[in-house]
Amino acid sequence: MDASFIAKSGKKTFGLDWFYGGCHSRTERGLEVSVIAVVDRVTKDSYALNAQQTHDQRQNPLLTRIDYALVQLEQTRLYLPSRVKYLVVDAAYAVEKIITGALSCDLQVVSKLRKDANLRYRL
Repeated sequence: MDASFIAKSGKKTFGLDWFYGGCHSRTERGLEVSVIAVVDRVTKDSYALNAQQTHDQRQNPLLTRIDYALVQLEQTRLYLPSRVKYLVVDAAYAVEKIITGALSCDLQVVSKLRKDANLRYRL
């Protein structure tokens, strides 16, 4: 699961907002799409299963982009083969809400951690 950004000018394009663009390592105005794909471990090919355009925050200020990503994951899990057990995500998704949601979908999360990660050991 990862998001892709495309710069876009204009005033009336659906979903136009400020998103983080990894190419320039800064927030830019444009569009974003969140994609969930399955990777074949043998051939190393990936197959996109679901792509959804990210909504701008003004449409529903109560829902964050992480909330939308979690809904997308829950909807897509129904179509994933049962043998899929791991969700590989970008560091932006390494947050408690995604981890908890993935576990409820019977998926283990593999991710690079964010700079502000606060790890705790269970006793």
